[in-house]
Amino acid sequence: MFIRIASMLLSLTLLLCLSAAPPLNGVGASVFIALASLVFASVALCVTIGNLQENFARFFLFVYLAGGNEDIVNWKNLEYSASLSLSLCNFVGMILNWGLALTNEHGGPYGAGAFFSFMLSVMYLAGAIIALNTDDAEEAETLHLSAYEHL
Repeated sequence: MFIRIASMLLSLTLLLCLSAAPPLNGVGASVFIALASLVFASVALCVTIGNLQENFARFFLFVYLAGGNEDIVNWKNLEYSASLSLSLCNFVGMILNWGLALTNEHGGPYGAGAFFSFMLSVMYLAGAIIALNTDDAEEAETLHLSAYEHL
């Protein structure tokens, strides 16, 4: 939960940095990456707070993209895929923002944007690693209860 909230706040701060910067060629890609990060973090936070992970994962578009196989479509796989792709996009955004900061004499907001893009990349990478290594709640509960049956 902390990673989703921190990602949402970092995305919002990145958008504020980019909006305070003087407009240059190439800033549109950085703004698009920041908006995509903000939308994903907001949707993931709302789905998690509403406890709608499995209902959201059964959305027909995700099942269609998985070839109609509902067994492989779950929240953990969706969160891993989206977090990993956004981590890579924010890393590219960090490189782009750093390049914009070096080419502009007033590159302060772009330098801050590069820092926040890097932090977002780290946050989304941590979210992908956590999503990949967490067990489903039902399996963990079943294993936990079966351990007490043998006592």
